[in-house]
Formats: sequence, structure tokens, C-alpha cells
Amino acid sequence: MPASPTPPQPSRIAGADGLVLTEDHLFNLVDAAAPVTSFTRPPAPGQRLVAVGAGVVLAVFRSELEDNEPHVELEHWSFAPPEPEGDWEVHTEERLTVEAGRLTLASGVNALPAPHQLTVPPGRYRLGVWCQGRTEARAVELDAIDTGRFPQGIERWMVRLWPDR
Repeated sequence: MPASPTPPQPSRIAGADGLVLTEDHLFNLVDAAAPVTSFTRPPAPGQRLVAVGAGVVLAVFRSELEDNEPHVELEHWSFAPPEPEGDWEVHTEERLTVEAGRLTLASGVNALPAPHQLTVPPGRYRLGVWCQGRTEARAVELDAIDTGRFPQGIERWMVRLWPDR
């Protein structure tokens, strides 16, 4: 009896990470090269972690705090990735379509760009989202407001894209 083929192993193709500004609890995943005519902004996610759209704004993420700068890792994978290491408080998965593939993160109201830049081929993707540090962020929120600075890097996000096969 012939051996069954070994399934392909997922590999991380590319990634970018850094801080992103949240405004009114929100930050966005943006396809900066998508045509504006195909723009369908996702609704605010409410109590969910993320809501997906199409065109320019691919996803809107809901941070625990109204204003802060969470650390976000944005990754492109060849296949469904393994669970990220660490103690993640919440996780969700969605489907989306990337029209052009020049991805970045931006603040949720004024669309102020973050340093994240990731290029992926156009197509259908799965979007895996994990978050941790939400409880710690709430605990330091009042102290940060008193000092006039947003909490930075306390809330951590892992955002992974892989082809939807």
C-alpha cells in the first residue's frame, strides 16, 4: 500500500510588527492599493474582536481601551498556521478577499498609518486574530490618562493571513 502524501507544512512567508494607534477602540487592516470604488467599510465590531469588509478597509479590530497603542504582529502564512505561543485571552477567525495586496494597519477614525507594511498576492484569505493583555490594559488605563499618555504595548495582537483553500 503506497504511503499517503505528507500534508504541506505551514511556513511564515512575511511579517511586520509595531505599535498602532487605536481611536474610539478601533484600528483597521487596510489594503492601500485597492480601488476606492470597491470600498465597503465593515461595521464597528461592537463586542466582537473584528469585523471584515472589502476593498480598502479589510477589517476593523476592537481594542479593549478607547485610546491606546497596542503592539500588533501582522503575518502572512503559506497554509493555516499553528496556534501562536503564549497565553492568548481571545481568538477568532474570519474570511476576507484581498484585491490588491499592499496591506498596512491604521488608526480607526483618522486612518493614521502604522509602520506595518505587508505585501500579499490578491485572493481569498483566512484571517486569524488573537489578543492578550486586555485585562492589564484596563488596569493601567486610568494611570495613563492621569499622565497624559496612552498605554503602549500592553495589549498585544497577533493577526495572521493565509490562503483560503
